[in-house]
Amino acid sequence: MTQKEREVLEKIAQVMENLPSESLLAKCWTEEQKDEWQKRRKWNILIAQAWREECNLVKGDGLDIAIKNKEIDKLEKYGIELFVEYYRSLLEIVKIVEPYVDFFHSFLRYIVSTADCLSLPLPQIFLEFFRKILIQEYSFDSPYELFSEIIKENEDDIFSVCLTKSYQEVSLKKAEIGSQLISKFLFKGMKNGFYYQPQSFDEIEEIKKQIKKHFPWVYFSASWQDMVITVSQFAVEDKMLTQEALDEFNELAMETCRLNGTVSRKRKSKTWDKRRSLAWKNGKKAYAEGGVYKFP
Repeated sequence: MTQKEREVLEKIAQVMENLPSESLLAKCWTEEQKDEWQKRRKWNILIAQAWREECNLVKGDGLDIAIKNKEIDKLEKYGIELFVEYYRSLLEIVKIVEPYVDFFHSFLRYIVSTADCLSLPLPQIFLEFFRKILIQEYSFDSPYELFSEIIKENEDDIFSVCLTKSYQEVSLKKAEIGSQLISKFLFKGMKNGFYYQPQSFDEIEEIKKQIKKHFPWVYFSASWQDMVITVSQFAVEDKMLTQEALDEFNELAMETCRLNGTVSRKRKSKTWDKRRSLAWKNGKKAYAEGGVYKFP
């Protein structure tokens, strides 16, 4: 590993340990939101430490120490290690496909800007899915800048659920079912090496309906990571990205989905606080009691 590569990997670690973004803390107006921000920040510091160890930037056994200090348990350690492996796999993909992401983003923006001139209108689901990403300029000068933005976008989106004044539910049951749907979708596509392609508009609408049903707190729109994975399909077809690299990422994605199910079912113990469904409304958090969220 060159010194430049080490510096880049260290910069990524610094991005990780500084999430959620400081700007989001400034938007918190209740103590519960601030506590949630601190909780997510501590978690990401552990991920950054594991990233440094996995990338051989430092020596140590930070996660084992965290277990000894009862900061995390063995399942959480496994989750952090899986998360780091997942992101390392994604980084290798980003390093190859980033120029294609730039082109694909520009191409889609052109298509949308000239939609009125097309003989056939663009499907509404297409416009809905890509709207968020296409209003943004492509401002990345390197694969590492794009990758850092993916990490930031993913983590900030998770935390931002608590910042909306409207009702937002985080249901473990729905998340488990939703994760199973995504896992099945990935597995179905991996039979021939590519993501499954719906055969009709009705099938697309049904997939969209199911995802929205089980991920109600997430807007149905593409992220930079979605853009990368979409472009990766074309990169494999053009022999610029190996099928093995994409398969490895898909396997890690499916294992992440399976882990979400395990976490939601695990019972309370001396080292584990039982995960519970919750909801946010106007900066306040309420846990499910008999399927009902009771806000103060």
